[in-house]
Amino acid sequence: MEYFGKLLYASVRAPGPREIVIVLFLILLGVGEVVQHEGAVSEQRIISACNGSVACFKNIVLNDISRHGLTSGFELVGTIYKDTPSFRGNCSNFTLDLTQALYTKYPDYTRLQLSPEVVWCNYGLLQQYPQSLLLATKNIQQAKGFCEYVADSIGNSVPGAEAECYRGIGRGLPFIDPASAGNPERMAVFPLQQCKELTSDPSDYGTCLSGLFNIIGRSEVAGQFGLSLDSADPMYLCKIQTDEEARNRCFGNYKATVISMVDVADTTAAQKKIMALYGPDASSSTDDAIWTLGYEWARTKLVMGEPFEPAIDACRALSVPFMRDCIQGISVGLAKHGIPEEQHVLMTAFCKAARTAIPMLVPADCPSLQAVGYIRGFYSPAAFKSAYAYMQKELGGVISLDGPAGYGF
Repeated sequence: MEYFGKLLYASVRAPGPREIVIVLFLILLGVGEVVQHEGAVSEQRIISACNGSVACFKNIVLNDISRHGLTSGFELVGTIYKDTPSFRGNCSNFTLDLTQALYTKYPDYTRLQLSPEVVWCNYGLLQQYPQSLLLATKNIQQAKGFCEYVADSIGNSVPGAEAECYRGIGRGLPFIDPASAGNPERMAVFPLQQCKELTSDPSDYGTCLSGLFNIIGRSEVAGQFGLSLDSADPMYLCKIQTDEEARNRCFGNYKATVISMVDVADTTAAQKKIMALYGPDASSSTDDAIWTLGYEWARTKLVMGEPFEPAIDACRALSVPFMRDCIQGISVGLAKHGIPEEQHVLMTAFCKAARTAIPMLVPADCPSLQAVGYIRGFYSPAAFKSAYAYMQKELGGVISLDGPAGYGF
């Protein structure tokens, strides 16, 4: 198939070669008939031919990358995102799956020509590639070498890139030692040590920790690697951490365990469930779980074009401290999962609506420091300066980023 595809590509001499090649590839896959008019077919028609099939999207993107490089492939991902609302909430997972296939084809990362576009869909490529590398080779230094390659290639253009790569290393480290499988405490010991030894920058260290706790928590929910969810105390692993940074990162990233036990859309019932587990005080675990209710609402509903009002009402129904957590979580969800290079626009529109509906909100609530920090991490310095000015103009006040970057959570 690949050789035949190359013969077809070699025969194309009409305008729009990228689109024509993808159309031929779709026809070979049996996706459906696509008619070419006057030598060129729009990306929209190519995407439409997939009829929403994620497997089809993956095939056409991989084909595009193999012929035109990563930048072209991720530009196609961006077009799919804009044209297919149902794809948006799963764009990050799509990119993770895509990158597993990319690693198989390009295990030598120096063959990858990285550009700022590869961070689209919440840094999925930069997170999954080092994780896939670790699972395949168990070579920690080689994974670190990839992160250094990322920093050298796009670090100046995308400030959050290197830190997100270390998140990927954190996600791979718990599986280096097969003997620890099935025991979350043992699975965390070696990664905790390695995250500290591998990194010198606090942001890199923090995201490495975040990655390791995130993947263990998600594996418990999924029942993978011999793990299972402790429904009586799902945040136990975080509570036993003695290092303050590790404890905070765990509470911030292990919350998939708690969220799996509640209905995200019913925030009042979810708050009761969460507080039954952790008590009425605003503990770290409770704050983070409520924050994630908002985040998931943004990722699964608002980025797909659903109205703001139900989300705002759901947050407003919570007691005041948790209401702020919920709103802040939404702002981060929009910052991370909005249309690539336009995340700040939807986030700003939501915050304007939220501040109008809930007057007690202050600039630090929406967008939160972390949300603005993610925008800075995704955008080039010039693009972020323009986006920040836009947010200031539309909202009349935005939290300052004179402090830490904020994308390392």
